[in-house]
Amino acid sequence: MLMDLRLSVNAGVTRAPELLQTDLESTLKLLGCASMAALDRSYIQVSPSWPAD
Repeated sequence: MLMDLRLSVNAGVTRAPELLQTDLESTLKLLGCASMAALDRSYIQVSPSWPAD
């Protein structure tokens, strides 16, 4: 059983970067950006209720 758990965890760790890459690519497409380099502060909207630094 421990071996099964270890294999499952290893598969998850291996897959995590793949999932993050897919999510990042989807988000960039939704924003209309060709790459992360195209992102700038205009894509960020901070709630007025957030405390200022």
